[in-house]
Amino acid sequence: MSSQENDDLAPTCTAGFKVGEKKNIDELAQLDAADASLNKWKESLGLSHAQERFPDDPRTVVVQALVFQSEDR
Repeated sequence: MSSQENDDLAPTCTAGFKVGEKKNIDELAQLDAADASLNKWKESLGLSHAQERFPDDPRTVVVQALVFQSEDR
C-alpha cells in the first residue's frame, strides 16, 4: 500500500461534530412516531417490529458471513 492509500484510511476529525447519544432499538422506533410517511418507510425496511435479537450479548456487531472474491478465481 502506498502512503497515499494509508492516509485515506486514517481517521479524521471534523470540527464541530459531536457524537450523538446512544439509543436502543425501541428509542429509535419512537423517533418521529407521529410522522405517517416515515412510519410507512420504517415498515418497508422491516423496522416496525424491530427488537434486539440477543439482548444479553455485549457485542456491538456480529459478523455472520465474510466472503472474499478474487478476479483470478
